[in-house]
Amino acid sequence: MRSNALLTAYASTMLDLRNFQLHLVDTGTSPITLNATLTGLKVFFHITLGRGELMARTQPVKLPRTAPVVLRMQEAAALIAAARNIKLHQAALSVHIAACAGRCPTTH
Repeated sequence: MRSNALLTAYASTMLDLRNFQLHLVDTGTSPITLNATLTGLKVFFHITLGRGELMARTQPVKLPRTAPVVLRMQEAAALIAAARNIKLHQAALSVHIAACAGRCPTTH
């Protein structure tokens, strides 16, 4: 049975792979899972079957960019005040600085 699966995979065409990708999209596969699947297929066809040309034109799905979460001044102050020792205080301050990325007046 294993050799039948390899023979079927080896007989695949670009159209078969495109239809599989469209099937994943139509069934609601997340962009991250779709990209991971495409990467696995690229490795499989290129390394295992020596048919990298089938996946050469496949592009990863662009992931939507989300805005970073930035703490308000009151939230940052509450986070720092909640730290009970110096290590937690330093960690909270580091989180605040990283979250602000130079946009908050407290980081200057």
